[in-house]
Amino acid sequence: MRISLEQALEIVKVVGLGAGGMWTVWTFYKLQSARAAELKTKLDLAELLRHQPLLAIDMNVNEQILPLGGSGSFLSVVIDVKNEGDQNLITSFDGTELTVARITFDANGAPTIKNYLMCGHWYFPQSAENPGQIIAEQVPCRVFRAGQKRHIPFIVEIAEPGWYLIHFHTVYEWYPFDQEDTVPVETQRKHRKRKGRIVRFLLSLFSGHKETRQRKPIDGFEQVIYYAKGKPNDTETAA
Repeated sequence: MRISLEQALEIVKVVGLGAGGMWTVWTFYKLQSARAAELKTKLDLAELLRHQPLLAIDMNVNEQILPLGGSGSFLSVVIDVKNEGDQNLITSFDGTELTVARITFDANGAPTIKNYLMCGHWYFPQSAENPGQIIAEQVPCRVFRAGQKRHIPFIVEIAEPGWYLIHFHTVYEWYPFDQEDTVPVETQRKHRKRKGRIVRFLLSLFSGHKETRQRKPIDGFEQVIYYAKGKPNDTETAA
């Protein structure tokens, strides 16, 4: 049977339409697969981030001048620490949380550090040996529940006016909810060496549990550069 030219053209059109349809379906399938893979990646990332501790650190610095007749200038530094994640976290302190460094400039204008001072985070519990007596101890660690915020104040005397680099640093990691696994064995060993009833109490809450979740300490820090005048302002002088 012979096929006319018109019939041949119709067959070509049908084949072309079929091929085009198959190509469209294949392209749609590939795009949907790519989108599904991208969505899965985003969901996996969101789930991963949800299980990570998220510590936000803000720093507020103000210069405090003694009243007329006094001498000296002080920097009042308030650190706002907030757990913005969905997991509890624990912060560790070693007595060098705040560093205040005097910035000077050499002949070429390059900044250098002239001297610096380190400060720790303190609290005032009652003495276990002498009940009723208040003692000063450095805070070894603090637990931040999900969404919890705390203020950590410092005050540092400065010797002269000028530019200062103020640096706050802590190490933090995931901390279990109630009924979850305990803190890591290495963390327990480290904190057992430290004094303070708060640490012993926190660790005793989870004694007997086994650690099944792997965690890694994270360095958290915040820095600001502040210019200290080192003298009363005009209003204070006029008064």
